[in-house]
Amino acid sequence: MSGATRGSLFVGLCTAAMIAAAIGSTAMAQSKDAIEQMADEIIKRALQDAMSPAKPGSKSQDQVPASDKPLASLAGSDAPIPLPEGAEFVDFRGADGKLEFTSTASVAALAAFYRSAMKPLGWREKPMVINRPNMVVLDFSNGDKAISLTIMQMGKTANVSARGTGLIVRTAIAKAVTQPGATPVAAAVQDLEADEKSGLPYPKTNTMNGTEKTPFRTVLNVKTAADFASVLAFYRRELPKRNWTQTAEKTSTDPEQATISYKSPDGPAVLKLARDKDETTVTLSLRKTAAATKAGVLPKAGQAKMLFGNMLDKDAVITVNGKTVKIGANVGTKAPDGPSIDLPPGKHTVSFKIAGGPARTETVTLGADETWGFLLGPGGALPLQVY
Repeated sequence: MSGATRGSLFVGLCTAAMIAAAIGSTAMAQSKDAIEQMADEIIKRALQDAMSPAKPGSKSQDQVPASDKPLASLAGSDAPIPLPEGAEFVDFRGADGKLEFTSTASVAALAAFYRSAMKPLGWREKPMVINRPNMVVLDFSNGDKAISLTIMQMGKTANVSARGTGLIVRTAIAKAVTQPGATPVAAAVQDLEADEKSGLPYPKTNTMNGTEKTPFRTVLNVKTAADFASVLAFYRRELPKRNWTQTAEKTSTDPEQATISYKSPDGPAVLKLARDKDETTVTLSLRKTAAATKAGVLPKAGQAKMLFGNMLDKDAVITVNGKTVKIGANVGTKAPDGPSIDLPPGKHTVSFKIAGGPARTETVTLGADETWGFLLGPGGALPLQVY
């Protein structure tokens, strides 16, 4: 496979991963196959809009007219955050920190409702990159609590899916043993039930799950209220079932942190676990060596590789480590003509200049045996690890 072909492929990887991260946090009452199919369709339709500036007054072709009127709060909800009037098919699971419902209101009206309703309750919004007429992702924090909401137009209704520690409601017994002065209770290791996403296992009881995917790399991100010991036991049981063999374990002074390396049938993998406040976070990454070798994107041993693409209608010049790479307009997007370079592992400052614009820089940290893509678009540059 030529460097040109690799550049073209890289653009597809970048765009797919951007939406996959958002879709991964949106659980719906559908089969896994249906969710994957929906994600593929959304990637094809939505990414063209996501990577280009919205025109004033423009509407997505997929957007269905919906009510934009301001929404009041719905009374009588058990959820710890407000629900908008007109919310239907409400599914709140306090033990798991999950909330889902549908609404005939527009995506914009629902986003405006939560921005207005959450602020007086002490929730602060963090800027997110997905803010389109047919899809908005809102991220809120309040002290050590967090909530992420995904609002997506689906035909004539909007689906709202919320996840996070701010939605967890413990039982009265659980609250009692965590009150000041209460006698600590040693938690027994839970036998967690397994679910699977993109071929990777995770605890079925969780507050967030999602994947970042390229043809050569899959990363599973999970948050669960289950204790650290139970999650560690879960993976020590589930990964060997898939013929994964542990190769190394990095020691830590923190008893509730672990980094374990594995050899899998597809390639090297790393499991990272950490207890963060009242959740256990999981990052399970798998690199598919055979697929990367076949496609010609595997870096040299001990080195790193960068692939380049240019979504713009103007030529661009990129300089890294004294090496200059010229990328023509739309190179690496519609034609197989994207260049690549090999680099030593470490931190690199990448300078790029688009014809008619000022020079800009981006810092990228490359690991040994990693391949990264570097895509130029209307908003600047998007670095993304593809292997």
